[in-house]
Amino acid sequence: TRRKLADVLFQRGLIEFDALAHALALEKISDLTLGEILILRGLIDEATLHRIEAELTGAAVVNLGEMAKPDPSALETLDGRDALRLGALPHSWQGGTLMIAISRLSQVPRVRHALAGRAARPVFLLAPEAQIEARLIQSYGASLAHRAAGMAPANVSCRNLQSRKLIWVVGGLAVLFLSFLLIRPDIMMMAVFTLAVGVFLLNTSLRLAVLIASMIEGRATRLDGAATALSGAADHPIPLLHRPVVSILVPLFEEAEIANSLLKRLDLLDYPRECLEILLIVEEVDQVTRTALARTDLPRHMRVVVVPDCKPRTKPRALNYALNFARGSIIGIYDAEDHPEADQIWRVVRRFATAPEDIACLQGRLDYYNATHNWLARCFTIEYATWFRVMLRGVQALRLFVPLGGTTVFLRRNALERVGGWDAHNVTEDADLGLRLVRYGLRTELLDTTTYEEANCALWPWLRQRARWLKGYAVTYATAMRAPWRLLCELGPWRFLGLQVQLLCTILGFLLAPLLWSFLVIPFGIDHPLEQLINRDLGLIAGLGFLLVMLLHWATMIIACEAAHLRPHRRYIPLMEIYLPFATIAAWMAVADLIARPFYWAKTKHGHFGGAIAPPAPS
Repeated sequence: TRRKLADVLFQRGLIEFDALAHALALEKISDLTLGEILILRGLIDEATLHRIEAELTGAAVVNLGEMAKPDPSALETLDGRDALRLGALPHSWQGGTLMIAISRLSQVPRVRHALAGRAARPVFLLAPEAQIEARLIQSYGASLAHRAAGMAPANVSCRNLQSRKLIWVVGGLAVLFLSFLLIRPDIMMMAVFTLAVGVFLLNTSLRLAVLIASMIEGRATRLDGAATALSGAADHPIPLLHRPVVSILVPLFEEAEIANSLLKRLDLLDYPRECLEILLIVEEVDQVTRTALARTDLPRHMRVVVVPDCKPRTKPRALNYALNFARGSIIGIYDAEDHPEADQIWRVVRRFATAPEDIACLQGRLDYYNATHNWLARCFTIEYATWFRVMLRGVQALRLFVPLGGTTVFLRRNALERVGGWDAHNVTEDADLGLRLVRYGLRTELLDTTTYEEANCALWPWLRQRARWLKGYAVTYATAMRAPWRLLCELGPWRFLGLQVQLLCTILGFLLAPLLWSFLVIPFGIDHPLEQLINRDLGLIAGLGFLLVMLLHWATMIIACEAAHLRPHRRYIPLMEIYLPFATIAAWMAVADLIARPFYWAKTKHGHFGGAIAPPAPS
C-alpha cells in the first residue's frame, strides 16, 4: 500500500519527485509512515490521503459527526490509553464485526496486535484524526483523568500520607519536646544544639565530597573533549541511523502573558518537525490560557491537550494525562517560560542513541535570562549555577540519586511507564521521579545543554516557590521511608545513606539554622544558653570552622560561575549570606503547609520579571 500510495501521488501530480523522495527517505529512518510525513509537512491534506487510501484498499471514509455515539460495549474492547495512543476508536458492532475508526491505514497492524486474543473481527473505517481524538476524549477522558491522579504505584506514592495522622505525630513530638525542656532544659538544649551541629557537619561533608567529585569529573570531561577535538570527531559526529519521535510536554496554567513568546521559543528548536511533537497542556478550568491559545495559529507539530478538571489539580497529574496523547518514544518536559538551546533535542536524541539502556533520563542545565533584574535574581542565578554545574555533577559522579529539575528533563518512554509516571500528589514530582528511577535500577545523566528560564525576582513568590520545593522534599522522604528496609535493598547502603543527607539533612539544616546563628551573639556579650559549656578554645575552633565552611561555599559558587556569562555575578556572591537565610523562613512555611495542606500546589506566576521578552542568545 505504501508503494502504491507513492506511485499514485506522483502519477497524479499531487507531489513533486524531490519532496516525495525526501519523505520516503525520512520514512526509512523514523517511526513515521509516508502518509503521516506528507501531512505533517503540509504536502497533502488528510481528505486527499483518505480518498486515495480508500481507492487502493476499498476502506470506507466516514464522518463521525454524522454518526451515532460509540457503543459502550465496543469501547470496552480497547483500553483508553491504548485507543488514544493508536488513534483508534472502537465504534460499533455489526454482527460479530467490530467497526473501528482510524485516521491512517498504517495503523491497522498495531490495532490488530492490540486486539489479539479477543473475539473481535475488526473492520476499519477512515475518519479525520481530529474527529477520532474528540470522540476518544468524550469516551475515555473522565476515566483517564481519574487514572492520571493515581498512576504512580500506591506503595511509592504520597497519596496515602494522612495529614491528620501527621498533625498528631508532629503535635505529640512538640509536646514531648516541651515537657523534657521544662524538666531538664540543659540536657534538651544540648541535644538540640548537638543535632543542629551534626546536621551542619553532614551537609558540609556532602558538599565537600560533591565539590571534589565534580572537579574530578569536570577535569575528565575536559580531557575527553580535548582528545575528541584533536581527533576531529567533534566536527564529524556519528550520523544517526534512526530519528525517533520526541514528544515535548509543556504544562501551562494561567499563562496568557507568556503564551506567544513561548511558542516562538519552542519553534526555534532544530529537529525535524515531523519527528517533533509539542503538547501544550492546559487545565479545563483555565479559560485564560485556553482563550490565548485558541487565538493562536499553531504549527502542525504543536497541539493543545485539555486536562479534565479533577483533584488534585497539579502539574504531575496534567503530565500523566497528556502522556496518553504523546506518540514519541522520548518524552521531554519544558515549563512555560523556558527557552532551550536550539540544538537541545539533537543532543538528547544522539545521547540516548549511544547510552546504555539503564540510562533512562537526561537532565539539562537550567539558567536565567533575566539574571540582572535585581539582587534576588542574581543570587538565584548563582544558586542555580552551583546546583546544576557543580552539585548535580558531583552527585552523579558519586553515584547518588539525582534529584531532577522540573524542566529540561528527557525520559525514555518505556522507562517512564515502567516506574508509573509521575506522582500526581507530590508537589515536587521531579525529585520523586528521580528517586523512583534509582529504585528501579535506572540512571539519570546530566546533559551538556542549557535551558534559560525566568528567575523569580520578588521575595514573597520566591518564598512560596521555595516552600513548595522543600515541602515536596519532605513528602518524598517521608513516602520513601515508610518502608526503610525495602528502600535500603533497592538503593543499596551507599545511596541509602546519601539519601538521608540529600533530603533529610537538607530540610533539617534549614530548619535548625537559627540555632547555629545564635552563636553569633556571644562575641557581643549577650548571654547564650550554652555559653557556660563552651570554653574559649572551643569557641575559637568553632568560629574558625564556620569561617572555613563559608569560604568553601564561596569557592563552590566561584567555580560554578566559571562560564563567561556567569562570571559578572561572582562579585555578588557575598550577598548569598543574606539570600540563603530566607530559605529557613521558606522551610518553616513548608512545615506549616505540610501539616495544613500537604498536596496543595503553590503556583509560580511567570511573565512578570522579563519572562515574556526575548532572552539573550545562548552562549
